[in-house]
Amino acid sequence: MEESRDISKPYSPEELEILKKLFRGMPTFTDEGYVLSSDIPAIWKGMGINRAPEEAAIAKACWDKYSGGILTFSQFVEGSQITHDPAAFAKFLGRVADTDKSGCIARCEFANLLELLVVMNPKLEKFSFEQFVEEADTNADGKVTTEECGNWIEGKLKNL
Repeated sequence: MEESRDISKPYSPEELEILKKLFRGMPTFTDEGYVLSSDIPAIWKGMGINRAPEEAAIAKACWDKYSGGILTFSQFVEGSQITHDPAAFAKFLGRVADTDKSGCIARCEFANLLELLVVMNPKLEKFSFEQFVEEADTNADGKVTTEECGNWIEGKLKNL
């Protein structure tokens, strides 16, 4: 990888191959094809991506919360390519918050999501599930879809 990479552009096939080798070389890489979230800073460093420790903590918290700290190669590629785009990042968080894959965000999923969002914006700490549904449920069906959740997250994180 180059010295400092612009992650707002998709990876080239050559970069993906280099990244796969880097990913496979991480200390926690398993035969099942994943690494643990603790490797995120080392992967970023190997890619030439300079991130603040707080950003690494947010990324680690996300994967710890939503996948037990397990990070597949495809998840890493998707996540690393959308962090420059707040709308895409918010939609990504909306999808990973849906841990039961129902297409909607349940109360317990919102509680887990809120823990992560508070790291990014402490003002969200006092948000209740009811407030979330009232604001995010744009079609007024009483449920918040992952898309509605992503739109809500985008609005809440817009001023960070």
